[in-house]
Amino acid sequence: MCFVVFNAVRILLCLPQLTKCLREQQGCPTINLLTWANWVVANALTGLYMWMFLGDGWGPVLKLGNAAMCGATVGVAVIKRRRHAARQPGRVGWVPSH
Repeated sequence: MCFVVFNAVRILLCLPQLTKCLREQQGCPTINLLTWANWVVANALTGLYMWMFLGDGWGPVLKLGNAAMCGATVGVAVIKRRRHAARQPGRVGWVPSH
């Protein structure tokens, strides 16, 4: 039960970061894309493992929810960085800051 509660809370705890990214106008420079992408993969693979080898039903749902929230944060940060780079005079493309 603790696993279910804490992983459900983790999904909700991504909302402030995602909201901050959505409001960001400087290209989300404080978001480390490699870290957030790693969390996407780690959560998705853990959910897959739980489903395939443990026969768990709720664990994979929660882990995929965590992966989706992390993925949304990565997606928003990438879009914001591209838009920010496009507004910078003399810059071509976008360069990740982390």
